[in-house]
Amino acid sequence: MNGGLISPEYDAQLRDVIKSDRQRKRMSAEVVEAPQKRKASAFSEHAVILDEDLPAATHALTGASSCLATVCRWSTADEEYVETSLQLTVWNHSENANHVTNTYGVIRFIDGHWHFFGDCHAMASR
Repeated sequence: MNGGLISPEYDAQLRDVIKSDRQRKRMSAEVVEAPQKRKASAFSEHAVILDEDLPAATHALTGASSCLATVCRWSTADEEYVETSLQLTVWNHSENANHVTNTYGVIRFIDGHWHFFGDCHAMASR
């Protein structure tokens, strides 16, 4: 993986998601929805593998660390995760968790950036 270039199809999908999220936010400012009817986040969670070490935060609120991670997609044909060419910057707000290169985990889009949640120790190989 050598950069942040993504396919035109995925770029178009991301733009559509961002546009619909902005429209949803404008509408929700006008109409307050009941808690049980609130829509899920427009940004879905992703399975990722860290491309670099991701150290613990020095302070959860002001000292988060970041690195690049490769997004994985589920292959229904192979019934396994496969790495994509998409890399995202992920953040670690935990002061107790260090993650090393090749750690598998999940990212969630919270407050404008991707939070990394490690699931296991680093993989032996990719």
